[in-house]
Formats: sequence, C-alpha cells, structure tokens
Amino acid sequence: MSKNERVKKRDIPLGKRLNSIGAIRREMVRIYDQARTERIDSALASKLIWILVQLRDTIEIERIEPQLEKLEKLLAKGR
Repeated sequence: MSKNERVKKRDIPLGKRLNSIGAIRREMVRIYDQARTERIDSALASKLIWILVQLRDTIEIERIEPQLEKLEKLLAKGR
C-alpha cells in the first residue's frame, strides 16, 4: 500500500449512525472534502461513496414500501 493510499483512523470514524438520508448526505460531503484535500485516496473515496449510495437507496425503499402497499390494497379493492 502506498503512502497516498493509507488512511488514518481519525480520517474515517467508525460507528457513525447512518440511519437517515441527511446523515448519509453529511458523510458523503465529509468524504468528498477529504478526497479533495487529499487526506484520503480518491479511489477509496469512490468506494465509500458507492456504499453510502446503497445505504441511501435502502432507506428510500424502506420509506416508500408502506405507501406502495397501501396503494396496492386500494387498487385491489377497486377491482
């Protein structure tokens, strides 16, 4: 691993609560800032952002799913 690829533990704190879209957005901004200032490698930043996008999508689906079920029930009653 090159010097540029090493990440200090303080650069990527673990155990953050990423259970809302807002928290995920803030983490994305933090990672972007670290990549822009070369505190972390851009390849690592890309991987972390990809993971955060997956988490964000999961939260969005969780929010939409109950509404979709209600709509499906309403449509079933209308038939």
